[in-house]
Order: sequence, then structure tokens, then C-alpha cells
Amino acid sequence: MVNFNKENQIIKILTTLRDVGSISRTAEQLYLTQPTVSKLIRQEEDKYHVQLIDRKQHPLKLTAAGEFYLESIQNLNHSYQLMANQLSLFHPYLSQTITIGVNPAVAVSILPKILPIFKNTYPEVKIRIMESPSIAVEQHLLDQEIDVYLGMKPSYHDFLSYQSIYTGGGILLIKKDQIDGAIPKQPVNDLSPYLNNQELVIETNDSGFQHVVDSYLTQLNISPKIILETANIETAKNLALAGYGATIIPENMLPEFVNQDIAVIYINPDVFKVDFTIAYQSHSKNIEIINQFIDTAQQVFPNRRSNMQHLEIYGLGTDINLSISSSNATDELKSAQELIKNYEDLLTVNRAKSEVMSINQAAGNHPVQVSEITYNLIERATQVSLQNKGFNIAIGPIVKLWSIGFDNANVPDDDQIQQRLALTDPQNIKLDKVNRTVYLTKAGMEIDLGAIAKGYIADAIKALWTSHNIDQGIIDLGGNLLFIGPGDHNGYWNVGIQDPDQIRDKPMMIIQTSPKSVVTSGIYERFLKKAGKIYHHILDSQTGYPMQNDIKSASIISDKSIDGEIWSTISFYEGIQQGIADLEKQPDIEGILVTKDNQIYVTSGIIDSILWVHPDYQLNNKKGLD
Repeated sequence: MVNFNKENQIIKILTTLRDVGSISRTAEQLYLTQPTVSKLIRQEEDKYHVQLIDRKQHPLKLTAAGEFYLESIQNLNHSYQLMANQLSLFHPYLSQTITIGVNPAVAVSILPKILPIFKNTYPEVKIRIMESPSIAVEQHLLDQEIDVYLGMKPSYHDFLSYQSIYTGGGILLIKKDQIDGAIPKQPVNDLSPYLNNQELVIETNDSGFQHVVDSYLTQLNISPKIILETANIETAKNLALAGYGATIIPENMLPEFVNQDIAVIYINPDVFKVDFTIAYQSHSKNIEIINQFIDTAQQVFPNRRSNMQHLEIYGLGTDINLSISSSNATDELKSAQELIKNYEDLLTVNRAKSEVMSINQAAGNHPVQVSEITYNLIERATQVSLQNKGFNIAIGPIVKLWSIGFDNANVPDDDQIQQRLALTDPQNIKLDKVNRTVYLTKAGMEIDLGAIAKGYIADAIKALWTSHNIDQGIIDLGGNLLFIGPGDHNGYWNVGIQDPDQIRDKPMMIIQTSPKSVVTSGIYERFLKKAGKIYHHILDSQTGYPMQNDIKSASIISDKSIDGEIWSTISFYEGIQQGIADLEKQPDIEGILVTKDNQIYVTSGIIDSILWVHPDYQLNNKKGLD
């Protein structure tokens, strides 16, 4: 390999001489002898038959040839160092360093989710961060000063390659007193009513995210009053949260807690989409460490696929994300949305009218004939309820009494609870399959399908898409996941299991699975805090109070999502020992149970599919229960 020691020395000599104008002072500063400095300069002049120094002037200066020589050899030396660094990445046994370029928004919101997992998985790799605005970071990548660029989708170059890791939407933060009328609960397309003539804090124009914002404002002819530009989106966010104007941020930057005076308005991702990618030099595609970093990033965001079309809506009391890979994706997504609305209209108990509400309102009086959809779900839920394993479709009176997750949530008196418990016996649900009727024999009884409906609906969407020959998709009903077709990882899907102690999208562990359902329930999802005590929403139909045991999260991996819903509830009720034991007996069903002291227990069939566990948690296999 070329030895650039001499070239480095002559670069130092010429740059120093140009600064000090004297060979003697150059020698002094570089700790060389004056004859050595003169000799090295003469050697280069003789080699190229040019004068590098104008010796007729004092102080000495470089000639035009000298300036050209110095610039050229500096560029050559820089290119050599880049080549050497890149080649070292191909060597699997060397201590490796990866240099990651990020823009501030990504450094704040996405990088902290990736680096802890990457460091834990590849502890021998040294990580360097170069943080600059998007345009500058992209140029660093083009100049080969960094190994990867992690940020919002850059402009495309022929000699760069790209891997999409996450597609997100945007959020408007604005003071509530600046809004006329009700704050929208669902994503909006047009922010004109909220931003026209409104004071707005934005990023400077070298931000990739600001380009998305500018394009959106221009397309919809929205005219805010720009009161401040900042180079850091975190500054814009914090100012808006403090009430200093409004701002738009990526949805993944929303903090866990927002001042009650600030409104959070989601923008429909169909009209405002932010693509986060990893860009790298095309010739680096075979470098192991870069592939490892990309793979880690895609594990952290396993449910976002760049080649899929996405639909994000609000329904079933939660955020719904539908993704599909199809030439007819728009129609298929719309069909799924219509199916969700139809099923919700039939099954909800949170409105005055639905088929289930008709059954509840007729309790103690007469049977109610229902659709095949409603009957089949109630029949399955009743069969499971009669097993007395904690799942109980007749728990409606208790659920309504607590109302956890709603504005009227409260801690009821024990007398009230005991009175309602008398109305929760599933033996009093009478089904007539021939006439397709449901009858609650006691007045005051109420069916509640909240613990099973999302799984039932997810399975229905999968059946719909499969009948239309859809071979790849993701159904995400508020964290209830159902995968269709092969995933990116040798046909498997990498799935993050939610950390019960963190906000959504922060995994506690990552597993790899074939196209199955992954349903997670936890005491962290909805709760009521009263007099310093926390009451979670998973209620025990035997006591009427929130379930009391050592479990804080239960995840079920199954072929059908409805089974995941059922067994997550049963597992909560049974606790660690009996829960794992019962799950082991179920064919094609696996479970992950997490205790309040951060111990993870899994069924034997899933142990080899675990890719990563957060260091705050300890994994115990089945033998740990013996």
C-alpha cells in the first residue's frame, strides 16, 4: 500500500512556509533542521521541474505552481485516507468505526431509539456522530466524510443507495385559545383554519423537514405569519409548547406530556408525509458494519415498509394503521376502512345505537336478532367466558361503572361493584343459533366486546385482503398487529414488543416471526389515577376491581388475532406460573409475559426467535419457572 508519510510531511512544510514566509521559521515550528526543509522542497521541485517557492520575495511565498501542487497533494492525500478508511470497513476482524451523519430532528427523535440497540448488539463498534442540517449532512456523505446519512429523504444521487426505515406524518402544536371551535380528534387534511395569519415558528431552509412543511403550505395556499426561524426543530417545538407561536413537527417528536393549554392536531399522512431513510455510498453495500446498522434501524421500526402504501385513521377508540403492497392498494385500503366502520357500527358499546347496544337495552325483556357478524363474535366470546379463566363478555356493567379511559372515569364504591358483579354471569347469555338471537336474561346486564373485537376485525380484514390476492400487508389496530405475507428478513417479520414503561414505539424486545398476529395488552395502556393510586383498565370479573398480580404486560403470537386477544386476557388473569403453563398447551400460540419487576417469561416455542432484549429487562426461559 502507498506510504503517504512523505506527502504528509511536505504538506505540513508548504502550509507552514506559506503562513510564516521563512524556511528557518518553518523548520523551527516543525522541529526540523533548516537543511532538511530546504532539501525536501528541492526534491519535489526537481521531480516536477517547477519552482514551488518564489525565493526572490521576502517573506517567501508559494508560486502559482506551488499553490497548485499543495492543493493537489492535499486532495490526493484526503482521497487516500478515505479509501483506506472504507477498505478497513470490509475487514471483519478489525475494530470498526461507523460515522453517522444526522440532522437535528433525527438526532433528537430517532437516533436515541436506534443507537442503544446497535451498541448492545455490536459492542466492539465505535460510533461517531456528525450532526448538521440535512443539506450539509448529505454533502458530507457525497464527500465520503461519513459512512451513512440518517435523516429525512434526501435528494437522490446515482452513486448513493437508500433504505427507508420509517414513514411518518406531521403534527401541529398550537395554543388552544387560538382555535375557533372544537379541536379535531382525527387527522386533518388542511391546516388553513388554524394557520392562516397565525404566528408560526419554522426551521431554516437548510432543513429537510422544513422543505416538507414549505411544500405542504404552498400546495394548500396556507399563509401563516413567520415570527421566527431556528436551525433546530427541537427549539421550535419547545417554543410552541411554551406558547410562543405555533409550529409543525414530525409525529415521532411529540413529547409524552403536553401542556393542557396546547392543542395537538395530527395532519393526514396522505397529504403530509415524512420519509426517514438511511443513505450510503453505493459501493458500500457489501460493507458488513453498514448493513448491520441498517438492519438494526429497520428492527427498531419493523412495521413501516417503504414499498407499501399506508392509511392512518382513528377508529375503534384507537389509532389504526393499515399498510399494503398492491397495485390496487388505494381501493383495498378503502375497503378495509369501510369494513372497520361497518363492524364498529355493529359492535360498539360507546354509542347509543349498535346491534350490541340493542342487545344490552333489551336485557331482561326479550331476545334480539342480530347480523351474522355480531352473532358469531358473541357466540365465540360466550364460549370462552364460560371457561371461567378471566375472560368475560358479560363484564359490561363493571366496565361502565369504572369507565377507565373516558372523561367520566371514577373509583366506585364497593357496594356499587358488588351490585354490578351480580349482573356479570355469562350463564345468563342465551344464544339461539337458528334464529340468530341473543338474550340477556337479567335486566341491567351488558355485553362488552372491547377485549375481543379488535382481533375479530383484524382477522376479517386479513380474510378480505387474502380473498383479493393481497400477498403482503400489515394490519395495526392500536398495537394489535397482524401480518400478511413474507417480511423483509428472509421472509420473516421483525416485531418490536412495546416497553410497558415507555411511550408507544419504544421496544422492550424484538422478536422475529412468520406472518402471524402479535397482540399486546398491558396495565400501562389506560389507567385512572386517584388519590395517588393508579387503577388500570384490565378488570377482574370475579372481584370487580383491576386485576392484581405480578404481570404488567402480556403479548400473544398466534395465527388468528382473535386468539391473541383472548389469551392475553387469560394470561393476565392466571398470572406468570399458570399463564405460561396454559399457553404451552395451546397449539400454534406463543406468549411473552412481563412482570412488574422487569422479568420476561416466554413460552418455549418463541425463545429462539428473540433478537434483542432491552438491558433494563431480564429474560427467563420456561425452565426458570420450574
